[in-house]
Amino acid sequence: MYLLFGMGQKRLYLSLLLGLVLCGGGSGCKTSSFSAQNGEGKDASQSKKETVVNRSKDKEVKFTILPDPFDSSIPRDQQAFAEWGRSTALARYSSALSMEMNQQGESAFEEYVRTVNADPGNEWLLINVSRQLIEKGRIEDALTLLELSSKRKDASSTVFCWLALAKASSGDTQSAIKIAKKALHKPEAGALAYQTLFGIYVESKKTKEALKTLQQAEMAGRDSIPFLLDISHLYLNSRDRITELGLDPLKESARIVAEIEKLMASAKETDSDRPDHAEMLADTYRAMGEEEKALERYEKLLEEYPTLPRLKEKRANALLALERYEEAESEYRLLVRENPTELRYLPILGDICQKTGRYKEAGDFYYYAAVMERSNPDLFLLAASMRLAEGNPRKALDALDLVRLSGYKSFRSEYLAGLAYGDLERYTDAINCFKAAEELDKSQESKLLGESFYLILAEFHERNGEKEKAFEIAENLLAQYPESPQCLNTLGYLWADNGLHLEKSLEMIQTALEAEPDAPAYLDSLAWVLYKMNRPEEALSHQLRVFGLVKETEHEHLIVYYDHLGDIYNSIGRKEEARSAWKSALESCQQLPYKKWIQSLSEKIKKKIES
Repeated sequence: MYLLFGMGQKRLYLSLLLGLVLCGGGSGCKTSSFSAQNGEGKDASQSKKETVVNRSKDKEVKFTILPDPFDSSIPRDQQAFAEWGRSTALARYSSALSMEMNQQGESAFEEYVRTVNADPGNEWLLINVSRQLIEKGRIEDALTLLELSSKRKDASSTVFCWLALAKASSGDTQSAIKIAKKALHKPEAGALAYQTLFGIYVESKKTKEALKTLQQAEMAGRDSIPFLLDISHLYLNSRDRITELGLDPLKESARIVAEIEKLMASAKETDSDRPDHAEMLADTYRAMGEEEKALERYEKLLEEYPTLPRLKEKRANALLALERYEEAESEYRLLVRENPTELRYLPILGDICQKTGRYKEAGDFYYYAAVMERSNPDLFLLAASMRLAEGNPRKALDALDLVRLSGYKSFRSEYLAGLAYGDLERYTDAINCFKAAEELDKSQESKLLGESFYLILAEFHERNGEKEKAFEIAENLLAQYPESPQCLNTLGYLWADNGLHLEKSLEMIQTALEAEPDAPAYLDSLAWVLYKMNRPEEALSHQLRVFGLVKETEHEHLIVYYDHLGDIYNSIGRKEEARSAWKSALESCQQLPYKKWIQSLSEKIKKKIES
């Protein structure tokens, strides 16, 4: 979908109707996601050409409705003319598709417009081009095309719906309402017509009329399963607006779905039930958040249609939503085997591996998808982040080098590179990457900078021997976030570790613990500052409490915590317990062999044990 810059109120109407059209159900209305494509209807059979003038500032453009070239009742010359026009439209459409595939967006768009000029009676094409015109703010051009098409005798309800949208986008709400009502009176009018009128009423603050339209829609479709499904999706896709009307969208959807269930039960008794209706109902349950009910229906359908990939994918999606990761993973792996060129399953498998803590496998899936797709830098970034999580910063840099060589640079790419260099103890490179990330964030206005970013930067400076710079960053951050427990703890620990401002450090760390009393890092800081103040007996109780709160897999933290515990035990003369704590620290060091600072620390711990 296009970004709608500078459209103001027009954007509200567009976003509303696009949501309804693209996400709605299948009531037989031709823009439904459950039925045929937008506006796919009969060709024009109008023998007399109609012309509308496009009041453009630059030039006057005329659009002509072509007759049906297969209509035997029209003269041969008109049949030939119609055939020429249709052929021209198809040729231009093929040209536009080619331009779009070659990343020539604007040229492709203009060619689409010329396609409609050649054959405005093609409703599917007309609606797609009109939608793009509205998105680009060319409301008058869209109105010209839609008004011309609406004058055909067989113009569909869908054309009137889009014409109403264009009128509403131009600010002519009254005309939009009248046109939307015309759409309702067309013989084939479906839920889309009610959705359009409802949307216009809501945006123009006509609450009473909006509610009445909903009631009329339910009455009109009370015997139609697809129609009622569309109305249920209207409630689900317009939750904020429905809530503003004083209704609960989920309750209203559930009420309508209950009626649909009754209709489907009756259809089953007469052997007139349809599998597409069952699938649509399952999709509706998913939209309502009723994943178990959706899964049950997908599985019943798969019993009857076991080879249908679409149903397999929907079952996998439902399993994933239910956090049944093992089953979901099996389904997606099967889909990959059956559709090896379908790359979109690979990032999903990466997500599952990430959620289950299998970072290496997650990185492999993301990396393979990134290499195959190439045009998606986010996949390379995901692969890099997983390489960091698995403890392989060199492979993280390999993934980042590929995306950076393509010319892509963002806050995230530089931030991840900084973390990788930090893990490799190349702190100068890490600091430079963080500075580049900071500049990119400000220039791109991504607004991703925050306390965590600067706290890590302070740590890099401290480990690089630039303690004064680390203090400066931590102090500035605390001035910006004076009540942040994380900032209070970081600066307090930095000071305490260097034997500075111990009383002030103690006060700051205690304040952080008041906010988060069970934070193991803050308890360790408290124990450490008490140790530095020669109060090891007080420190011991806090340090011991840390191990009941930290996870056994957090080796990087455990190394420090056990090392501190050993120092505290040693200071009060409990030598054996000190050695035991230091040995535990060494065991955690062995889990992170690639981090040089940890190996340096392990050498110091070994000397403590031997002394």
